[in-house]
Amino acid sequence: MGVSPLFSLVVSYNLVNLFLDFDMYAVVVEASVFIAAAGSISLIKPIGLTKPVLFKEGNKVK
Repeated sequence: MGVSPLFSLVVSYNLVNLFLDFDMYAVVVEASVFIAAAGSISLIKPIGLTKPVLFKEGNKVK
């Protein structure tokens, strides 16, 4: 899985902006967005890994 160029650009811009003009509100917002994105990815990944289980009687998906 590669890194999106847009994501890389946003991270780079925010790091440069953080060092040039320190703003605690921006740091909190960026950290919360990163945590939310990481949480969403961790919830989406297991969905693709699960496989439907069939009952012995027929094609009923569990």
